Amino acid sequence: MKNLLLFTLLIIPSFVFCQQAEGFVSVAEEMPRFPGCEDSDDSVESKRKCSNQKLLEYVYKNITYPALAKKNKVQGTVVIQFTIDEEGSMHDTKIARDIGGGCGEAALHVVNSMKDLTRMDTITTFNEKTYVETIKVVKTNLKWRPGFQRGKAVKVLYTLPVKFKLENDESDSISDDNTSAKDNSKPWTIFPPEYGSFQIYKDQVLIPEQVKIAYQVEPVESSKVVGPIIPFGNTMHPLLKQMGTHNGIDFRAVPGVSVMATADGVVSTLSLNHEKYGQYIKIKHNDKTQSLYAHMSSLNVVEGQQVKAGQQIGAIGMSGRATYPHLHYEVLVERQTVDPQLNKLDRINASEPMHQSISLESERKPLFVIDGVIQDEHFISDHLNSDDIAEIHVLKDEKAIEKYGDIAANGVVEIQLKASAQKKGTEAIDLQFTLEQNYPNPVLDQTTISFYLPSDAAASLLFYNNAGEFVHSINQGFTKGPNEVTLSSSDLKGAGLIYYFLIQGQLTEVKKMIVAQ
Repeated sequence: MKNLLLFTLLIIPSFVFCQQAEGFVSVAEEMPRFPGCEDSDDSVESKRKCSNQKLLEYVYKNITYPALAKKNKVQGTVVIQFTIDEEGSMHDTKIARDIGGGCGEAALHVVNSMKDLTRMDTITTFNEKTYVETIKVVKTNLKWRPGFQRGKAVKVLYTLPVKFKLENDESDSISDDNTSAKDNSKPWTIFPPEYGSFQIYKDQVLIPEQVKIAYQVEPVESSKVVGPIIPFGNTMHPLLKQMGTHNGIDFRAVPGVSVMATADGVVSTLSLNHEKYGQYIKIKHNDKTQSLYAHMSSLNVVEGQQVKAGQQIGAIGMSGRATYPHLHYEVLVERQTVDPQLNKLDRINASEPMHQSISLESERKPLFVIDGVIQDEHFISDHLNSDDIAEIHVLKDEKAIEKYGDIAANGVVEIQLKASAQKKGTEAIDLQFTLEQNYPNPVLDQTTISFYLPSDAAASLLFYNNAGEFVHSINQGFTKGPNEVTLSSSDLKGAGLIYYFLIQGQLTEVKKMIVAQ
């Protein structure tokens, strides 16, 4: 393909000399680091490299080669400068050098967007006596780690060159650091030698073969997985109904279900992170690739232990920030999270069908998004009219999936409301996806379950015993709004602890009940 975008981002945060002026330095003993790498226990050098990679990935994913620049074949390097203060906040962003065609503005826009980086997390507590689940949503503003000089945080001038180059141009076939020839068959980017070189392929930072090495066996027995796997990439936040970034894939299942290593390797990390992963394991498969297993209830291995593909390493749980029991699984190539499902391989146990009574396929309808919030199509017809709408954009195929993930496989209709109608767009957010505790509980003969669905998309109630074995499902007759079902103890095929999951697409709620003898 011709005239495809090629960016080279050279992370050169300083010059070769140290300058102190106007209250800042251009070189510090520890330069500022882009957020995303500080939670690890790695060395300062490893965190620096990780930070540079995340900065590069962020710019690559968010920058656009201006149409005017491509039309006029404008190429070259834009230089953006900004300061990182002692608290890690960005200030004084400016274009230090421009090449025209809108390239300077494009690079500046991406850098300015870094000022508003946030992360949405959920904290869930479950009362074992009352069976009441409490969920709190926490919004965290992400800042850079400031620069340090002699152990003291200092204000640092950061210089970020961004190189724009058209892919089909053959006039410059050698990279700036003369370390390798440019591959004009796909977009790529390279750091100077001191940061290590790697390639960025469209939408991924990976070597596809490494994914095959890491993900050979399913980490959870497919017959015990509840509903479809929640995919990697842009997915809907389970509580806010807004798009968010998902760095792995999720396997929903009953707590205690076995988790297996997905390939041969060595256990490199066992850790507990209450703010994110809970109890988690990292397995190193080779010098480039690791797999990560999070939110586990128990760990059955030790650091340094050799493990084989399919070997049990722990059990499903909901430790850390998790709204329901599941395994969060990641593949990391050169420290970057990549889509484990990039290559749809026939993995061991991967092709086993779900129970025949489970049906979660929805009709082929587009995704509706109002002012950035995913909405039910019926809300639009019931509450909006043409006078409320300022703009409508339709995304199809790859463009839709690239922006919203697999839930947009049937296309996306983006609607921007006029200011006078924006309150209507917030009303649908209040239509919460909720599952109530069954009553009576414990169950003697019959019990009733109430729940609320924010849309009329396909949904299911799925019942599993304490061993994670499927026992019953109800997946028909549900409607948008309040629902209520009654079932008998005989439907649940035995006494004891039963988990029941409410599934609608990627939305999940789970409760548990006791079936008396």
